Amino acid sequence: MARKYAREQPDPHEIDLYEKLLSREGLACGVLDPDFADPLDGKLTLERGFRYTLQLDCEDESLNLCRVVGSMRCEPRDGVSGFGFALLEADLPGQKGSSQEIRVLVFAEECNRNALLALLEHLTNHRSFRRRGASLLAWLPTGCMAGCLSGCVGRGKAPGLPHEFSDNSPRLRSESSFARHRPEKEAASAHLEGLKAYARQLWDRQTVTGSLRKSGSLGDLSTALRQYSRRKETKDTKESKDTKEARSSTPAGKDKDNKLPANDCAVLLHRLLLEMDPSGDGQAVAGFELFRLSTSFEEFWDVLQSMLLIDALLAEPKLQSRFGDTGTPVMTLEKWSWFLVQVQNEERAVVEAAASQLKAMEEPYVDSGQLTIAGLSVNLCVQKNSAIRPDLCEKSCEMDRPISDYWISTAHHVILETVEADVPHPPSSPVAEEGNMLEPFLQLLQDGCRCFSLALVESTELQDKTKLQVVLQKKRVSFADVLELLAAVGFRMSEYPILLVLSLHQLVSPTQRGEVAELVYDKLGERLWRSSRDLPSPEEAKNHIVVVLAPNCDVDPGLESPTAQRGGVNSTVEESEVMEAWQEAAKNFTVWCGQVFDRTFAQKLPGENSVGFLPSDELRSLAEFKQQSMLEYHRQYLSLSFPVAPRQAPVNYNPAAAWSCGVQMAALTLGCGGSGCDGAVLAHTGLFSLNGGCGYVLKPAFLRNSSGAQAAAQPKPIYLEVRLVAARAVPGIDAPLPKGPVVLSASIWGAPTDCARQDYHPVKATGLVICWPDAAGLGFNVASPHAAILVVELFELDQKGGYRRVAFSAAAVHGLRQGLRWLPLLSPRGGRRATSHGALSGMLAHITLVEGGRRASLQRATPLGLQ
Repeated sequence: MARKYAREQPDPHEIDLYEKLLSREGLACGVLDPDFADPLDGKLTLERGFRYTLQLDCEDESLNLCRVVGSMRCEPRDGVSGFGFALLEADLPGQKGSSQEIRVLVFAEECNRNALLALLEHLTNHRSFRRRGASLLAWLPTGCMAGCLSGCVGRGKAPGLPHEFSDNSPRLRSESSFARHRPEKEAASAHLEGLKAYARQLWDRQTVTGSLRKSGSLGDLSTALRQYSRRKETKDTKESKDTKEARSSTPAGKDKDNKLPANDCAVLLHRLLLEMDPSGDGQAVAGFELFRLSTSFEEFWDVLQSMLLIDALLAEPKLQSRFGDTGTPVMTLEKWSWFLVQVQNEERAVVEAAASQLKAMEEPYVDSGQLTIAGLSVNLCVQKNSAIRPDLCEKSCEMDRPISDYWISTAHHVILETVEADVPHPPSSPVAEEGNMLEPFLQLLQDGCRCFSLALVESTELQDKTKLQVVLQKKRVSFADVLELLAAVGFRMSEYPILLVLSLHQLVSPTQRGEVAELVYDKLGERLWRSSRDLPSPEEAKNHIVVVLAPNCDVDPGLESPTAQRGGVNSTVEESEVMEAWQEAAKNFTVWCGQVFDRTFAQKLPGENSVGFLPSDELRSLAEFKQQSMLEYHRQYLSLSFPVAPRQAPVNYNPAAAWSCGVQMAALTLGCGGSGCDGAVLAHTGLFSLNGGCGYVLKPAFLRNSSGAQAAAQPKPIYLEVRLVAARAVPGIDAPLPKGPVVLSASIWGAPTDCARQDYHPVKATGLVICWPDAAGLGFNVASPHAAILVVELFELDQKGGYRRVAFSAAAVHGLRQGLRWLPLLSPRGGRRATSHGALSGMLAHITLVEGGRRASLQRATPLGLQ
């Protein structure tokens, strides 16, 4: 290391540089690459441990570097697009000056270059970076003896010593910034006393009235809220006169150790954490498993205090500088507004409404107009702070475009049977009459599925009066019952049209196929779509069912061919015979014909409504070599892609690859959970949670048929980084909470070049909150954000040594919001079903979005959205 840049003691510039390197922000620099004339964007960070480690992150990942400081030496290199220096291997004995060059870093200002050179030399020679003096003795008071060393150090810690970190701290930070900004836990505890008193009031009233057990609502607890939230007479008085009167109104002989049932505790927890009153309707409220059957107030308070994520919020770098200057965990209106601007990147209207937002909040969530740590928690860990933009989650009003302009939630021929034996249904429900056989279809309808591909066969049982059946994975159900179910409940969750894809090539004779048409007309009747020649919009075909005939191709390799099943040699039915059998039916309702996907992308005649069927393996080839042709083709015509795995062992494919090519219907093997819930199903859930979960999602403008002269531009690539802060109320495999180690995995499902997966190392579950200490952000480069889905999964180690999914969260990348955002956790069975802990279960994560990709990672992100 060059001695000319080192000083006896570090100057203030070196100290500031040291703190910046230890922070998550890092130090911006340029990195020379012989293939480029200009330096590439890079960032230097410093990890502090037994030895200092210098880490270089470059937009070209091949230039990334992670080396112990003492294993390198530096040489100045001026005149290379700025003020630079080279990092070289440390000299070996007897070979001074012959080390190999590792990287060349460039800075815009010479003072930064020189300060970094001096800092690296100090770190190499001393290991611990000291601001003043050369030894620990410089901090000891005069006259101290060696025997009282431990007592004196306890009064004031030397900056040269490694600072202590919270167990929930996601990354190492400098001691000075930590001590200057982080509020003390004692101050946080003092501010929680107000919340504890308020919770005690609600608790006491509940033990007296018992209104929760009878009505499932909070009853007169709103009175307690108004009494508690009145203005304090003085700052030092914690209880107002109204609060004392409310307490004195309770029976004098009341036992302070009164207990509440778990269901009542769960309702109180929703009220205090989510500011909502769940309606139990006599049933168990989500989250009741977090409590004992009979719970005391102290046990309830322990759960509530943990669920506030206080430790994680105090350790969060994005919040530390925004708390009170006196070390109190409160946030003024000004700092809260700047937090919404700088961290959350909220719109102007949200920032302007911050004042009225704090004014509307009640104590103890605000204190003298300032946001308390409890108020911050209930603002961040709720659905309104979801990582997805709220406008995309609501049902869109733009449903009047041709159906080819939408992605449609589609289930493949292979539909998994339910794994739950006892599912209660109303007595009049078709599911109740048939037991559990139709449960998969009912679950798919509840999840917003709007396209069903059904393989029809004839029953082989002589005593079976229902000849036509639908094949599930291993079982069969009556085709007539499925039609009745679609007619009865198919439009309760979503009023938009259902596409009914029928595969008839397992039926041998044209007569049998004619019976299918008669049965469809008999059971569906007025529900069937009768339309003009053009493709309808979802608004036009509302509350109707469109029939599509699958082509006579191998779309279901798990079924036996009709020739093998019947034993004849002339049993194969030609496509023309199929259409002849449906000509009479076509007079009563519209039938769209399915065709094998045309790889020449030939144009069709006006009014020729057909659906191209594309197997997933051919889709991958076309997406790689004919991407642009696929995009242009699907601006006008409909296609359905499907997996090619056998029915006995269904395996899905990447549906986002189909969506990125404009394919409207990416059919997947869906069902009620079990082994069929794979990552593809989770990605499917992420996309079709948009638009109110109605099963139709409008494609971005550049994938739609543009009426103007110029098509819309494709969205720019982005760099996405997700850093988990904490996970709350995560369910276990066979218990309310995990018992074994937990792994977090984040993945991108998108175009083939965008697909990636990164994991956090396993951590031991310690209760209601799970954190990953020292965890950095998981970064992804996404070239096609319009079709990419972020899937975050939590796995628990089971007794057999394997990891099983316990919860997940999925979100469309183009709809993500940056900042500290809430990711609600869903059931591992897939679909939009909540976990057993309901809205209490979720993850707080910091999301970074950088438009333009990795090269622009040092610039401020801009909001993203569909064009």
